[in-house]
Amino acid sequence: MTCLEKKQDLPGSSPLKKLHPVMDKEGLLRVGGRNIHSNLSADETHPILIPGKHHLA
Repeated sequence: MTCLEKKQDLPGSSPLKKLHPVMDKEGLLRVGGRNIHSNLSADETHPILIPGKHHLA
């Protein structure tokens, strides 16, 4: 999270790196990527990332 807050690249060893994560304006970590030309909403194309052990997962 610290890297994203500082707009730095994630370390190569990060399991999140291949998801191209971005932090939204509300501070939520979302999947990034190239789905900007989709007919889906931003919430659908860039879902929130939550830890696997989180109670919502």
